[in-house]
Amino acid sequence: MERTQRFTTSSFRSTFGWLRSFLVAILLPFTALVHAQCLLVQPTSSGLFDGWRGSGQSFLPTCSGTLVEVTKPLGQAPTRIEVRLGTPNGALLYAQNNPVMVSGTHTLTSEVNLAAGSTYSLLFYRDPNNNGDGWYDQNVIPGNLYAYDGSSWTSFSAYELRFSLRIVPRIFVNGPPGNAICAGESFSMNFSSESPSVNGHPFTAQLSNASGSFASPVTIGTEPVATVGSIICTIPANTPQGSGYRVRMVYAAPSLSSLNNGSNITISEPTTWYADEDGDGLGNPEVSQEACTQPSGFVGNATDPCPLAVDGIPNFEESTCACELGYFATITDINGNAVITACTICPPGSYCPDGIDAFPCAAGAFSDVSGAIACTSCPAGSFSATTGSTVCTSCPAGSFSDVVGSVACVPCAAGFANGSIGQTSCTACPPGSFSANSGQVECDLCPAGTFNPVSAAVSCTVCPIGESSGEGAVECILDVICEDVTLEFYTGNTPADLSWEIEDVQSNTVVVTGQGFVMPPDAVFPFVYCLPIDREYKLRVTDNGDGASGYQLRYTATQARMIDNQDNLGTGTSEITGNAYSFSLPVGSDELIYTSCDKYWWKTNEYIVVDENPAVSALWIDGGANNVQSNNTGYEFWFYNPNGGYSFRKFRPHNVSDGYGNVGATRACHLKVNNWAV
Repeated sequence: MERTQRFTTSSFRSTFGWLRSFLVAILLPFTALVHAQCLLVQPTSSGLFDGWRGSGQSFLPTCSGTLVEVTKPLGQAPTRIEVRLGTPNGALLYAQNNPVMVSGTHTLTSEVNLAAGSTYSLLFYRDPNNNGDGWYDQNVIPGNLYAYDGSSWTSFSAYELRFSLRIVPRIFVNGPPGNAICAGESFSMNFSSESPSVNGHPFTAQLSNASGSFASPVTIGTEPVATVGSIICTIPANTPQGSGYRVRMVYAAPSLSSLNNGSNITISEPTTWYADEDGDGLGNPEVSQEACTQPSGFVGNATDPCPLAVDGIPNFEESTCACELGYFATITDINGNAVITACTICPPGSYCPDGIDAFPCAAGAFSDVSGAIACTSCPAGSFSATTGSTVCTSCPAGSFSDVVGSVACVPCAAGFANGSIGQTSCTACPPGSFSANSGQVECDLCPAGTFNPVSAAVSCTVCPIGESSGEGAVECILDVICEDVTLEFYTGNTPADLSWEIEDVQSNTVVVTGQGFVMPPDAVFPFVYCLPIDREYKLRVTDNGDGASGYQLRYTATQARMIDNQDNLGTGTSEITGNAYSFSLPVGSDELIYTSCDKYWWKTNEYIVVDENPAVSALWIDGGANNVQSNNTGYEFWFYNPNGGYSFRKFRPHNVSDGYGNVGATRACHLKVNNWAV
């Protein structure tokens, strides 16, 4: 900051015009760096006289700092300059005979530190008879004005002495802690100022040579826009060893520098230190750093063969830096490092293949001993479903395992069973038995009425109609009387177009099937089937082309025709409709009389006659009128088309004459042809 004061007293100039010698005081820096200076310029005027012995003035500095320059812009150079504390008679702070004046400015040759607000006096001396030279600049608060008569100083109440002075605030710096540091290391250089206005300007920290000279300083830290406090400094790694180094700060606006830190600094070459990651006092030769003092976690030797394992661990192998095989490592965090601190034997159910980790046995394997380096696969017939097993489990009954290392056993497939544990296969169910489900421990016997002739069956077959079996049968035994029927075909050009079946109506079971490809074309080809008696059957014949021209179904024993469809078969299915069955067994002896058989030219009111059945005739009441005869005894006549589409049954009871004149048991054997209702 600048501050200008002008003091003029006309009466003083006129009364004491002969006094033209004046004195100016200014401050010089001392171990400090100038940043904000007190520098003012007093405007020049005229009309003043100069004393011949000397002149001076007391002043109050507006800032603390070092007085560096005194300027006397007008007149001849003084022969002596003094700076005193308080009045001209106060303690002498600075004196210079025949001071060097460059353009009216004298740079102090020794350090004078001034405090803001304290009173000082600046004094100029002249040789005898040396006239004064007029106005002088003053840029501090003025005090009393003095004149020198050769022996003492006289104070005047008012006068104006023209002079200027420059005071720069000091900045104080420190060296590294203990004034000792290692090349390549950093430290914080603290600094303080006598004026807060130093903030916001660039700073540079410098290092001298080993003798303390700043002739060729080395920059050790910079701050583009600094604030009073500290700056980080780094000693270059290639700095030679020495004990006479100093540091200082350089200020760029204006370009000034402080004195050094005031005491010698010792710089040493760094020592190589080795990391002790595991805390056993042995250093890792692969991890090191250079430092003057021992860093935390580092030692001065490089003898640790296993840097991440403490020394002296039982069951530890230095060649691999891991635990012995069959052991696993205990890992402890030491200074942020994963360090092996113990070796533990591998427990059963696990394996330790690398001396570091313990792994649980995988599913399908086990370990039943301590210290294993590998697990054993479960043998065939056993399994292990979970990890970490110490034993394998035998396959339960109803399952098996035929490979090693099973994680589960396989259930026996349907048709097989296994009644023992630990098996490697299942046994096929023998004939007469079966297993319908997987995982069965034993086979089931075929129930009565069924059979199974093969091994590994998943079910048993129901015995055919007319046959039966006991439990566990491999075949069925005929248990009913069967009678032969003959199914005879009159083949066409392509018998393969023909197929047929006979169904047991009561059980809804097809008991006979056939295919025409076994017959030659244009031939008469019979098939004989033995069917159980006391059953009703339905015959179906299907012709998908020119398989046959017709067929007959005959009762083999008498060759009596049951169904006659000769020369009447067309394309499609031939089946008697309108009735639940086509024929029944056994076949009785009832049949049309010869004159009624194979006749197709019937006329109205003619009678179709059946042979008398003695059992039916026995139910006739001799001599009884119609109203005493039974309406439930007699004969039933059945007319049908073998190919379907027409079926008519007519019951001829004993109590109806049907227009037949002869009264007797045989009257019911006659059926009159008339307008039958179908």
